[in-house]
Amino acid sequence: MKSIHSILCLFMMMICFGQLVSCAGIKAENKSLYALDPGRPDTLGHSKGVQEFSYGPSGLARDQILVVRKVSIAPPFDGLSLIHRRSDGTYVKDYYSDWVAPPEELISSELLNWLSESAPFASVVDGRSAATHRFALETSITSLCGDFQDSSKPRVVFNARVYLIDETAVNRSIAWQNRYDISIPIEVASAQQLVLGSGRACRQLLESLTHDLSNFREQSATARLAHEQR
Repeated sequence: MKSIHSILCLFMMMICFGQLVSCAGIKAENKSLYALDPGRPDTLGHSKGVQEFSYGPSGLARDQILVVRKVSIAPPFDGLSLIHRRSDGTYVKDYYSDWVAPPEELISSELLNWLSESAPFASVVDGRSAATHRFALETSITSLCGDFQDSSKPRVVFNARVYLIDETAVNRSIAWQNRYDISIPIEVASAQQLVLGSGRACRQLLESLTHDLSNFREQSATARLAHEQR
């Protein structure tokens, strides 16, 4: 009897294992991968405005170089799976729909490319650069998801906190900071629309950030000129 019982248990285990493998295979085959696409700036270098970038014997001044550090994303939005919020308020991972790479990598890349092209600073480099600089940009994404609580009015929520660190100041003080809470309506509550809405939300963030950084540099240049003329 013990032998028959052992055989039956082994048989059931094999069936369960086979079902798990089968389910895993189905999920892998049906999984969709999505990229984040905010597009490109409308006008390259348009943010330079009236300010001029000066080049000395040793190249750019350090306050004209911006280091963009890798973006951080708060959980549960930092994983590969797309996230949406249901009508009961709970957050759900869509295991059939993934970002093509970790979202912090995608947003970091788009942030660096956008600021390099729109040029609120003369030179924009990533955090691995050894360039002598004054300012470093730190970005924290606090929300990146679909809000499907009201199925008739689905939207994408993309919230960020941005800090410009003056690394020449004592204790690396914050020279400027801002909060961006972005909500983008989408047509239907679906993975495809969530991704499209995320791209539009990211673009809105990048456009606003470029404008604000340009204003910061212009105000800093005006204050410096006024100080020199005293």
